[in-house]
Amino acid sequence: MTDQNETGTGRLPEEDLKVLIGVAAHLESIFLVDEGPQEVFDALLARLRHDMVRFGLIATDSKADVRAGIQGLNVRLRRALGEDLPPGGTT
Repeated sequence: MTDQNETGTGRLPEEDLKVLIGVAAHLESIFLVDEGPQEVFDALLARLRHDMVRFGLIATDSKADVRAGIQGLNVRLRRALGEDLPPGGTT
């Protein structure tokens, strides 16, 4: 798995950016085909799980790993924006 940036440098690891680009691209395609709400959620969750494993943010696509991965991603995003979070971060 990727080394998690805890320094608050304002920069995101490349793996985080790749995951977010994938999710944004998937959102764009969902709007183009006008899928319903449940299909949107299912497709986004599948894409997020796939990309988080693919780019090494989590070890498996289990619910526990995905939740921890999303929490870590949120903390890194908030730190990149300059938020002062306690060690380990909170979301």
